[in-house]
Amino acid sequence: MSEDIDTAPPAALPPRNCTTCGKPATVAYTWEWGESGMACPEHAATLQQTAGNLNRTVTVVPLPAQGPTPLTRDERIKYNATILALEAEIEDLKSRGLELVRSNEDLAKQAQLFSMREREKTAYLEDAQAEVKQLSARLEEVETELADAVTEVERLRTIVKFTPGAQPPQQPPAGPTVVDGPR
Repeated sequence: MSEDIDTAPPAALPPRNCTTCGKPATVAYTWEWGESGMACPEHAATLQQTAGNLNRTVTVVPLPAQGPTPLTRDERIKYNATILALEAEIEDLKSRGLELVRSNEDLAKQAQLFSMREREKTAYLEDAQAEVKQLSARLEEVETELADAVTEVERLRTIVKFTPGAQPPQQPPAGPTVVDGPR
């Protein structure tokens, strides 16, 4: 694995110094007769005054910012190392994100399963409650019938007490009753 690393020194940019004093230039100028150059802020003001004294025009334009300076070898190595570290971190984050997506899918399936179970239990509970209501109504009917039968038996016993020669009613055979169910 070889990387092409540029070891040549950076190309020198043309100097941007004032043509009069050598200080860093901020503007470029051109006289109407074609002479041109660069000037620092002080000499730019002097050029404007000179043009006014000569009744001539000078065009002054701000210099564009210089492009980025070429990177040194150490800077390139540092940036390449940073890129490699960030790529590794990106891969780690992608794998962690994938794990989270899968975990989220599993949790969604579990939630769906629990929801389905809850609906089944609710339906079962409603069925059981309906059955309890039916059995309670049937129990009330049977208790009413039993109370009527007990009242009738007591009435007959009372009649037998006052009727000479009548025999008391016999006890029903011992066996399962409607209320108790089969034994």
